[in-house]
Amino acid sequence: MNTPKIGFLRHLGYKVGNKGLGATERRWKLRQAFEISVPTIFSADYINEWGDPKSSKRLEKIAKSLWGFYSNATITNNVINMETSLADWKSDLEWLKNEIYIRNNYRFPWPEIG
Repeated sequence: MNTPKIGFLRHLGYKVGNKGLGATERRWKLRQAFEISVPTIFSADYINEWGDPKSSKRLEKIAKSLWGFYSNATITNNVINMETSLADWKSDLEWLKNEIYIRNNYRFPWPEIG
């Protein structure tokens, strides 16, 4: 399957780090990602990966994406230059957990950042 150059979260404008969005804007983008349909500009396979809006599959995909961004950055990049991005991903993942996962009683294993 072809992974798009720009994924769903970036398509919505989600961006972390020194040149990224503030917490309020990032979380608005994450809420949008949870609540809206993935646009048909993406392949059917890619859209299927995200599941339906407001579904457990959708929330799990967003959470695993943030966890993956964080994990990949700690492996492949100079962490000193990534401090703000790492903090943003970590806080956004925690926000998602508290705001959507716990409040809506989802049951899949939540990806934790050490």
